[in-house]
Amino acid sequence: MLKKYFQIVSSFTFIILLFIFTLEVITRILIRNPHEEEPLKQCSEESYEPYDKKDQCYQSQEEIAKMEYNTFVGYIPASNNTGIGWHTNNNHYRYNENFTQQKPENEFRIFITGGSTAWGAGVQQEQTFSYLIEKKLNQNYKQKRFRVVIAAAGAWASSQEKIFIANYIIDFKPDIIIMFSGWNDIYHAYTGTDY
Repeated sequence: MLKKYFQIVSSFTFIILLFIFTLEVITRILIRNPHEEEPLKQCSEESYEPYDKKDQCYQSQEEIAKMEYNTFVGYIPASNNTGIGWHTNNNHYRYNENFTQQKPENEFRIFITGGSTAWGAGVQQEQTFSYLIEKKLNQNYKQKRFRVVIAAAGAWASSQEKIFIANYIIDFKPDIIIMFSGWNDIYHAYTGTDY
């Protein structure tokens, strides 16, 4: 009688453990961890068209930098950060190199502020307009060192750009500042989220 009782308990325990194990496997397959980053999506054939590189499309890379809180403008790109297709330097700019505020005599600095379009959302670092302009200027005018720096963040309005220019960019002695703005100002005003 005792032997039969142990067989029933053992069988019942085995069934419960098998059920729990099966439930765990199904849960891991079907339910995504909310803390896990969303994997980047594969590109469809027609979404390749605007891009230069094979297997590149809007979904194949992160479109914008990771952000950190900033007292003056609300948020800025996190410094010294790298994602799929982008990099920020130690001054929060989308730029491959770190550089100091002290400008060498033969250096010409151009800063571009704005929102996601100025940031170059959806394109890789070496495909941004600033990277291509800098490369062309340095090829054509060898007597100077040109830097074309993206100092933008997604959804910034011109008021945030102005504050960022006054508090960050001016110290880097820019020769030209281009505010690539407008759409976000209209959007924020239209939706009632005006800064």
